[in-house]
Amino acid sequence: MKPQLKAVFILLAVALVCGASYPTVRWAVAIMDPIAFSSIKFLMSAAVLLPFALRKPGPLPKKFWGKPPGRFFWLWAGLFAGLLLALETVFLYVGMVSTASGKAAFIANMNVLVVPLIAIAIGRMPGRPIWLGLVLGVVGVWLLSSPTDDEAGALNIGDALVFGCACFRGLHIVMNGRFANRVNLYRFVTAQLVVTGLACGIVTLVRGTLPSAEAFWLTLPSSLFGIFSVSFAIMAQTAAQRSVRATEASLTLLLEAVFAAIIGVIFLNEVMTAVMWLGAVMMVAGAAMGQIHEERGGERRANPAPAAGKSETAKRP
Repeated sequence: MKPQLKAVFILLAVALVCGASYPTVRWAVAIMDPIAFSSIKFLMSAAVLLPFALRKPGPLPKKFWGKPPGRFFWLWAGLFAGLLLALETVFLYVGMVSTASGKAAFIANMNVLVVPLIAIAIGRMPGRPIWLGLVLGVVGVWLLSSPTDDEAGALNIGDALVFGCACFRGLHIVMNGRFANRVNLYRFVTAQLVVTGLACGIVTLVRGTLPSAEAFWLTLPSSLFGIFSVSFAIMAQTAAQRSVRATEASLTLLLEAVFAAIIGVIFLNEVMTAVMWLGAVMMVAGAAMGQIHEERGGERRANPAPAAGKSETAKRP
């Protein structure tokens, strides 16, 4: 199996696991403050991965910005990526307090647009299949989240915070791809989890939303499932991004919303309308376009240099 195809299946598994965690997370945050719950979940996940992170890492020949990665490169890379993950988490939950759920779901998934914009900024131009996939994905998210006319009204501070979450999520996907081949995965992911857990804990203290002992024990089963979903998801995503580009990864991870909706129908007796099913199909088609793009050679440089020995003004045949 080609590494790219294997990576796609890994990302699909990540989307499925994250989508499957939605029912338990929704139940837990009804009892405990979501940022406090996130702090517990991330720190417990970091504790599970810590023994693997303490093992001696193997050689990492890939360079970063033309230089071999230093001894503690994984640490500052993990701190930076963890800060992005923490900002993504905090902005999402704080923003959701003052915006409608349907609109928040749509805005939060706009990271699929942020990623190719960042790619363009660093000199990588996505091909036509990616842009078509983005259109299908964005329209599909809109249909699946089904914001009502009232929800789609005037923008507010909550919408801005959720959009900030989408930006940080997109940047996190890009930086994960940049660091993936240059770090020990266990150390890199553990550092991210520790930073995110501590940051969420600090925000919880500042907001005065520490959970009670009763809330902690009631949500412990969700936290234990969160250990698997968080540690597996971030580890697997980072490993997969060693073989696929950030734009293709973001389109595949967009299917998390589709899996969450389908699991809600199966286990929570939720109802999906015909419009929502159409949105789900469009999102799957958008992810498929990303793989067509990968098969055709992926991104190209925004300003490709002329081939050696050939003039920039050479005439085309």
